[in-house]
Amino acid sequence: MAKHRRDARRVVRIRQYLGVGIGAAAVAGGGALLIAPPSGPAPAETSPVVQLASVESVLVPLAPPPDDFWLLYENSLTGSGGGAPAAASFSTFGGRPMIGPGGWLIGNGLNAAADCVGSACNGGNGGILFGNGGNGANGGNGGHAGLFGGNGGNGGTGVLGVRAGAGGNGGNVGAFALIGNAGNGGNGAAGDATRNGGNGGNGGSVGLFTLIGNGGSGGHGGLGWDGADGVNPTWDGTRAATGTSYPTSLTGTGTVIGASGGPGAPGQEGATGGGNGGQGQLTTSSGPNNNTSIAVSGDGGNGGDTDIAGAPGGNGGRGSGGSARYNGTGGAGGNGGDGGPGGGAGGNGGSGGNETVVLFSSNPETSGIVQGGIGGDGGDGGVGTAGSNGTSGGSGGKGGRGGLLVGNGGAGGNGADGGDGGDGAAGGNGGNGGLGGAGAVQNLQSSPSTSTYPGNASGGKGGTGGTGGKGGDAGTGGSGAKGGAGGIFGKRGSTGSNGVNGTGGTGGTGGKGGNGGRAYTSDGNIGASGNAGNAGNSGNQGSGTTGGSGGEGGTGGNGASGSNP
Repeated sequence: MAKHRRDARRVVRIRQYLGVGIGAAAVAGGGALLIAPPSGPAPAETSPVVQLASVESVLVPLAPPPDDFWLLYENSLTGSGGGAPAAASFSTFGGRPMIGPGGWLIGNGLNAAADCVGSACNGGNGGILFGNGGNGANGGNGGHAGLFGGNGGNGGTGVLGVRAGAGGNGGNVGAFALIGNAGNGGNGAAGDATRNGGNGGNGGSVGLFTLIGNGGSGGHGGLGWDGADGVNPTWDGTRAATGTSYPTSLTGTGTVIGASGGPGAPGQEGATGGGNGGQGQLTTSSGPNNNTSIAVSGDGGNGGDTDIAGAPGGNGGRGSGGSARYNGTGGAGGNGGDGGPGGGAGGNGGSGGNETVVLFSSNPETSGIVQGGIGGDGGDGGVGTAGSNGTSGGSGGKGGRGGLLVGNGGAGGNGADGGDGGDGAAGGNGGNGGLGGAGAVQNLQSSPSTSTYPGNASGGKGGTGGTGGKGGDAGTGGSGAKGGAGGIFGKRGSTGSNGVNGTGGTGGTGGKGGNGGRAYTSDGNIGASGNAGNAGNSGNQGSGTTGGSGGEGGTGGNGASGSNP
């Protein structure tokens, strides 16, 4: 039987070259589409002759081919849509066209919408073969370019509350693209009172085999928030109930002791200021003119404290006076209540009661021992409102890698500055000390009768000024990121700068000490001086920051000179 004649020059061994041929056709076809004119005549169909040897076989198609191959139509990136094949399953995939804007094979990825949410904020990827990546929005990532050509999309600027406010990453260039630039990372969102600034997104990188192209720049970090200064609230003018008072006198013989005034009620919601102390009871001992006639008048009640922000403490109640034939002691004034936090003022001390001893000629041996009431101490002022903390700045994103031959690495993003801590508010002023009562001896033996003031009454001590409010903590500056690697003839991207740490807030000024109460004495003793206000506390330091200075101490109150009434 005759054998077929073999022509070595014309035989095509399909199983050796089929894979290479298909790959080359795909790349060549994609490039043709990018550069093809919008219109033109379709190429003539040809049927190459393949001479088979006796050991070869033809390829049998699995299904009949379409009448016209899709490359013959005007479906390039630059051309208009023409008569596409009827098979929808071939021309669309996942709702994306095969070619054109958003095309899955060849086409530019779509940009994310400005009002996007979630994964819809990522830019669309370019086509599998060719196409630019779309830009991200609201912190979404930029889309990647096609495998064989295109630029990466830019990442979107971050939004607070979404991925911690971070910017999106830039899109990469395709692995086999010879030329292309990567997308830039998006900037981080600025922080607010409770959230730090977002980190910048990383810049995209070029493909593994890209020769010419720049890496994407990293996004900058978002700024930290400056803490607010402390503000002391304003008192609403309401007070809690006043303590029980005893305005009527208690009269008797021998030793007579008056009742003390009741304490003021503490401040509370709806009646924020401390209640005032009640007045002590006045006493009179009218017994025989001897050492059994003793009168002790009632003390004033203490003013109520308060824990309500910005509200003052209650004023101390007034001590009552009285009279006796031998020994008399005026009631002490009540102490002022302490002011509430937020710079509430301390209450004033109550006045001491005036006391008188009356001498009669029937008993000239009476010594006339007398003591005026001591003034009450002023209440302490409340601590000032603290400044709020600053928040930290975001770190910059990394720069992307540049091309192997020519191309610069992307610059690293700058770290953002941390926020400053807020200053603390001033502490409340201390209450003034109460007036010391007069201790008088009235001698009825003389004509006319005379009064002297031999008692050792003293004025009340001034209240301590409130501590200044604490300064807010400072936020930490963000870190700068490294730049991407450059090509042989390119340069590495610059490293981003570090953000500056914020400064701690200054402590509030201490409240003024209350004045000492005046004393009625014969020898001119002075009233006790008010204590100096404590210094405001320093603002605590954030990481790597310096705390703010402490506030100045409040001025001490003035001591009062002794004098006769």
